[in-house]
Amino acid sequence: MKRIVVSGTPLLVFSGTSDFLRLLLASTDSTYVWTPKLSELHDFKRLVSYLILVFCRHGVAPLLSTVYSLAIGYLVRYIKIPDSKLIIVHPQSIGYTTLFKISKRNKIFASYLVDSSWFCIKSYNHIEGELIPCMRCISDVRSSCKYGCSCMWGNNIQDHYDYTCSLKAGEYGYVVVQSQTQADLFYKSGYRADLIRVIPMISESTIIECMIPSRNNSLEAAEKILNNGAYTYQVIYHANLNSAKGFDYTLAIASLNTNILFVIPTENTTDISRSIPNNVIFLPCTWSTGLRDFCKVASAILVPSLWSVPVESSLLKSMTSGSPVISLKFESYDPSTDLCSINYFFPEELLKTDSIYTLLSNGRLKKPSQSEIIEYSLKAVLRISRIFGAVAN
Repeated sequence: MKRIVVSGTPLLVFSGTSDFLRLLLASTDSTYVWTPKLSELHDFKRLVSYLILVFCRHGVAPLLSTVYSLAIGYLVRYIKIPDSKLIIVHPQSIGYTTLFKISKRNKIFASYLVDSSWFCIKSYNHIEGELIPCMRCISDVRSSCKYGCSCMWGNNIQDHYDYTCSLKAGEYGYVVVQSQTQADLFYKSGYRADLIRVIPMISESTIIECMIPSRNNSLEAAEKILNNGAYTYQVIYHANLNSAKGFDYTLAIASLNTNILFVIPTENTTDISRSIPNNVIFLPCTWSTGLRDFCKVASAILVPSLWSVPVESSLLKSMTSGSPVISLKFESYDPSTDLCSINYFFPEELLKTDSIYTLLSNGRLKKPSQSEIIEYSLKAVLRISRIFGAVAN
């Protein structure tokens, strides 16, 4: 029986989900079907821009493969793929209307969730201005109406509710999540224990980057940019510009540590409306276009997730740099059971004047264990093979 991986996430872009997709395909010998929402298919200019990008970066063969994957992704809404079982990665990226159509005609073996969509219509269960993950709707996603939250990805509340009911009933196969913390939340909210599986979101480059050093000239260039003499320490914020990922929280920390340079990697600053402290700079780079080198020469890396998934691809990549990694823990759970060589703090601990400066100057931050990240990643690869390998049986 064939394995078909279905997702609305483009395969050849720089993102944690795309990195994981490539590893999943390689580890399970699966076929990829790209199924973006219909609204994205109708955005012809954006679609063509992506196809041109694929051609420029990767050549003719990957372009043809992408077009073929996109065509099958459109057809899978209306036809049954014979002798196959589907693995859905990031269901929200497909859109619930499309997901409902696919599930009526095809057998879904498993659904890999990269967010908290099984109970939160916002995807990331966090309310701006709060310092804890939001659990208000964990027993009933329809409670979101009370708090003024709106659905991401163009879905509506009723479709979202139908989706969560189908997940609980096992209609979308095994529910695969990123960490044991997330799995525990599933148990508490009434999901069947036999449906839950845990596979961290890793990439095939995570292990390799623990072993292959950066070129000296690239590290020197990164160090020259960060160490300009104006600041004693440099901290990299490794996440996107989302309050749930800790962007606003990082700006607040920066305003309290004015003698530290905070570096935020992003290629788009046009939508930022917040007040930016003077010790914060933006650098247009991704992990593979310079961020990796900046992380290697930085004093520390900040990955302050404020929603309920403490272990993400950003944390795992940051650990490979060798620089101390700072993240958050909460009264409700301590994610250090997942990766113990990360420096975990309660959110309030870092919202004090010179808090990070004191940690760095006192040498209190431990550096990540390369053996730990290799072991963690290898176990994840084995889980991928064991769980998704069962599709063919």
